[in-house]
Amino acid sequence: MIKFMDVNKNNLYKCLSLDINDNQKSFLVEGVSISLAKAWVWYQKSYPFAIYNDDELVGFILMCKGVFTEANFIGMSENDPLIWEFMIDKKYQGKGFGRAAIQCAIDWLKNIHNAKKIFTSVHKDNKVAINLYKSFGFEFTSGIAESDGEMDMLLVL
Repeated sequence: MIKFMDVNKNNLYKCLSLDINDNQKSFLVEGVSISLAKAWVWYQKSYPFAIYNDDELVGFILMCKGVFTEANFIGMSENDPLIWEFMIDKKYQGKGFGRAAIQCAIDWLKNIHNAKKIFTSVHKDNKVAINLYKSFGFEFTSGIAESDGEMDMLLVL
């Protein structure tokens, strides 16, 4: 069963060792160290979690609220949450953990933050992530950003 746990002194180095496949490096997935640096800078508005399947660390997710606005995501207000960074370790991909983790994120944002909308972005070539988000009802809100190939997505709850 998938659950989120705080990143702490007991799992920090395991979190830092999480990695994606080489063919996914062009999808602009930030490593855990960069994600934790972002979470530290915006510590009052960021929610970094280690993703566990039972007692096994399988991934990492960083969500935030109030870091980005309309200037960054079309239709986003300061109170709307964002799935900012998300990764499942290469050893655990293709086993349903990503799907379960996104469902857990949606539930957490609805229950803890009373989210009515959830934003994310995905690289245009990351077909697996695009299909995953679409399967939950996320829809594209913009075209492809020329600077980095990212596309914004929105789930209205």
